[in-house]
Amino acid sequence: MGIGSSSPTDVLQISKSLATTGTGITTANGISLQNTNATAGNYTTIQNRDSTGSQNSQIQFINVTHGSPFQAAIAFTTRNSTGDFAERMRINSSGNVGIGNFDPTTKLYVGSSGSGIGTATPDAICIGNTFANTAGDPAKMKLRLFDENGGNLYGFGVSANLMETHVPSGASMAWYNGGSERFR
Repeated sequence: MGIGSSSPTDVLQISKSLATTGTGITTANGISLQNTNATAGNYTTIQNRDSTGSQNSQIQFINVTHGSPFQAAIAFTTRNSTGDFAERMRINSSGNVGIGNFDPTTKLYVGSSGSGIGTATPDAICIGNTFANTAGDPAKMKLRLFDENGGNLYGFGVSANLMETHVPSGASMAWYNGGSERFR
């Protein structure tokens, strides 16, 4: 079926020529979903179903609030191999991303929010899939931490059978326990 297209190439194709640029939300230039009920927390969805009609995944567009201040979130839900259907990831109204957490308090939060989803300790947070060819090569770090005031780069990396900690020249490392420095 084609909407705005006389020769669609997909089951549903919607076409319109627009010169609109930017990130504004004042003009609907695509597909618009609306829930006209004003209950806070309600949502609209895009769903995926298998050949039997069973729902396997969905994207929820959540109306956190209606009216000023307007707040929204996006939740991603999937069914796992045992048939459990649960939210796996959310982008909240502050733009924070939670994986296994529906109320992330930082830009990226991986773990559990105590809501029954995810786990308190994730199995792994994987960054990259190769290792450094040369020990001590900061370009091969898998987790990089930046000191935005000093422009320094700190990080962790791996090379064959070696876990590396990278600290810039002239910098220190300190270990704390109970709020007190124990080792430097």
